[in-house]
Amino acid sequence: MNSPPSRSASGGGSEDPVKAVRATGTARLLRGIAAAFLVAILSLAGARGIDYSPSPLERLIGLSGLIVEGTIERVNEETITAAVQDVLSGRPFADRKIEIVRYASYDERLPPPGYAPGQKFLWILSWRAESGIVGAAPRWHVSGFEGEGELAVDAGCVLLRDTLLKGLPAQEREIYGRRLRVHRYDRSLFRDAVTGYRRCFRWKPAAGKERPRPQQTCTSKELTEYRAKSPLHEELAARTLGSPPKKP
Repeated sequence: MNSPPSRSASGGGSEDPVKAVRATGTARLLRGIAAAFLVAILSLAGARGIDYSPSPLERLIGLSGLIVEGTIERVNEETITAAVQDVLSGRPFADRKIEIVRYASYDERLPPPGYAPGQKFLWILSWRAESGIVGAAPRWHVSGFEGEGELAVDAGCVLLRDTLLKGLPAQEREIYGRRLRVHRYDRSLFRDAVTGYRRCFRWKPAAGKERPRPQQTCTSKELTEYRAKSPLHEELAARTLGSPPKKP
């Protein structure tokens, strides 16, 4: 799946193969220059002790275009192809395949993910064009500046990086060749927290100088029932509403 389900393919005339090859080469060159420039800037920032600000989990869920669970089938030069087993949010699709852009790790303290066929992830995705590339076609990207929207799935549990839920206790684990501090949640519980959150809150994307902001879309009774389901449900709701989580 290389485009949102709501998009339809349109026909057109045949394309000049020479122009197509040149356009592809130019796009790759520009993408490489943009990535190198960003790496240089972030390396300088890291040397000065400046960290990027990761997006919290509730924001990634609220602004996502698609949330799926799947297994990597093929690792490509710029993307990974995965078989989708579950769609948590977004329109389902028939072919059950999705192509996701491999994100670059700009934090020198965090090695890039070592993708391999058979690895299982839950992806929080956004549909957008490559930043800094003029005329680039939109594709599915992992949400979060440092790929925080890519969550490993292991032994029936979803593993969230500790930056997604700051302040909560986390454990250090080896995940596909990377040592990360993570929160571990039962897959079924996490799925319910995500789907319920999407029913209770809708995030308005940024517009101009206006920052993204959430709006409650369920009744007070439904929100109370959602918050009572688990500490994770309560944590997501409380962080969204800007109130301290209720004690169980």
